[in-house]
Amino acid sequence: MAAKPTYKEVKAQAAKLLAHAEELRKEEMETVAKEVVASLNEYEISLSDLKAAGYAFADEGPKFAKPKKAAASSPVAKYRDTKNAANEWSGRGRPPKWMQAYMQAGKEKEEFLIR
Repeated sequence: MAAKPTYKEVKAQAAKLLAHAEELRKEEMETVAKEVVASLNEYEISLSDLKAAGYAFADEGPKFAKPKKAAASSPVAKYRDTKNAANEWSGRGRPPKWMQAYMQAGKEKEEFLIR
C-alpha cells in the first residue's frame, strides 16, 4: 500500500503543475492570439465593437468579461390607494393589506387603477 502524501508534498506537486501550466500557456499564447485576431479580422470586429457590445478587457490581461446584464427594474405601480398615495401596488402577486381591506369592504380593485 502506497504511503499517503503529506500536505507539503501535495503543495509542492501543485506548484510544479501550476508552473508547467504557465509554461504551456505561454507556448500556446501566440497561436491562440493569431487565431483570435484572424477571427476578428474575418468578421471585421474591432476592439471598439467589442466594448460597445459590453465586453471589456480585465485589468490584468486580455481576458474578456461577460457583458453586464441590465438590472431588473421594479414593476410599475398599477393601483394606488386614494386615501394614501404612498400605498401602491403593481398588480403582481398577492394584494397588499391596504388593497385587501378595501376589497373586503366591497370595493373593486379597478377603482384604484392609476390613470
